[in-house]
Formats: sequence, structure tokens, C-alpha cells
Amino acid sequence: MKQKPIRSLKHLAYIRSLPCCIMKDGLNCNGTPVVAHHLTIIKGSRGISQKAGDCYCVPLCHFHH
Repeated sequence: MKQKPIRSLKHLAYIRSLPCCIMKDGLNCNGTPVVAHHLTIIKGSRGISQKAGDCYCVPLCHFHH
């Protein structure tokens, strides 16, 4: 039986407050805002068009996303 993915708006807000994990110094990010990118490879695919839980997120700017 599949478990529902964990969702947390508070955690996503925290992830968005961090710098881009590709260029932590902010260079080459073109000043774009940071978004929470859900990693599907770490937890495995949940299925077509289904993203991983919010605990599997990294901060990426729009340029690197």
C-alpha cells in the first residue's frame, strides 16, 4: 500500500529562504528567485505526474531549475 507524500508549506517556505544549491554565492543565478525543486530520484518515482513529498526538496533558482 502506497503512503501519501508528506506536504508542509512551512518546510517549503524554509527551502525557498535558502540560496540556490548550485551557486551558493548567488553568482550566475541572474537574480532569479529560489523555488523548491522536488527530487524524484532519491525516493523513487511515485508515478506519472506525481511529485515526491516535500521532505525531498532542494533550493534552486529559476535559472537552474
